Amino acid sequence: SVQPFFKQGQLCLLQFCELTNHIAAGASFATARDAAIAYCAQARAAGWRLAFHIPTPRVEKADAGYEASVSAWDAGELAIYTQACDYFRAHPEHYDFLIDLSAVPELVDPHDTDFYLEDGVHCTAAGIAAKAATVAAATVGWGF
Repeated sequence: SVQPFFKQGQLCLLQFCELTNHIAAGASFATARDAAIAYCAQARAAGWRLAFHIPTPRVEKADAGYEASVSAWDAGELAIYTQACDYFRAHPEHYDFLIDLSAVPELVDPHDTDFYLEDGVHCTAAGIAAKAATVAAATVGWGF
């Protein structure tokens, strides 16, 4: 549920980062896209301003050292991720603001162990700080 926790007239922003859990669970592009669109529509109908986050990239199972990673994706999952990210970059009608975490310079390479844990998916403290700084700067820039 996306019930608003604010009074009418207040500026409230819902930060939304999705896609990866659906894809990791085996969803097709259409299923992942449609689930995100439905959530966006529900949030906006409930009165939220919505910041949609393009998620950070993941390593591929074929990459050396990641073959056994439960978090790494196969080529098909990476293709769905790319297609979904491209779709949401091209369709701003579903959200009010976009934060493309995949384009943050520190986060573009999931093999970079300064910013990603050994699983090539989850961020280190430095990676989390890079995400937080990006979200904070964008949010302040939008007037929140």
